[in-house]
Amino acid sequence: MHVDLKKLYQQKIRARVTDYNILMLSFSEYISSQNYIIERNDNTFIIEDLIECIWNLSRDPSSVVFTAGNGGSASTAEHFSADLGQMENRTGHEVRSICLNSQMALNSALANDLNYENAITTQLSSFKNFNYILVVFSASGNSKNVLNAIKFSLKRNKKVYCFVGFDGGEIASIKEAKALYFPDENKNYGIVENLHLTLSHYIVDRLVEKFKEI
Repeated sequence: MHVDLKKLYQQKIRARVTDYNILMLSFSEYISSQNYIIERNDNTFIIEDLIECIWNLSRDPSSVVFTAGNGGSASTAEHFSADLGQMENRTGHEVRSICLNSQMALNSALANDLNYENAITTQLSSFKNFNYILVVFSASGNSKNVLNAIKFSLKRNKKVYCFVGFDGGEIASIKEAKALYFPDENKNYGIVENLHLTLSHYIVDRLVEKFKEI
């Protein structure tokens, strides 16, 4: 049976149905619904820019790629950072990366002693004179601790890349930050987080190819 996924998705938005019975008639159609979201916004330029930025950054031995997020996005940030950290093992070329959510003792201490909204920013403050970029993940685009880290980094002329979803949130309105945006009015965390992780895998694989060409 042929299913017009775009039509079904638009129907779901209008109906504001909370479950995906209308859309997810099968697993393959669930995957296809993610393709529809990908096609709604062209992220090609920012993707290529991020790949090139990490590539150039790797040549500086004092550089760092910081990642951050909350909840499921924290696990995506950690996953991306781990994959970048494997670059030397896979290609012989280093990419130094730290996920700020992985520092559990420090992150929890700062959240307890100061406040959660500034726990990431306070960690970044120790590296303000380093050559770093910040890559954040937020489905809603409204996480206060992530927003504060973005603003802190931009004030210090650091490049910031933001994986966002839904309506883009406050993060998407920050012009200096480079948004990788997957619009979804249904605010489905699972689908947006799937796309963020898939894109991070794509970026890592592209970097592996570039390093192997040297």
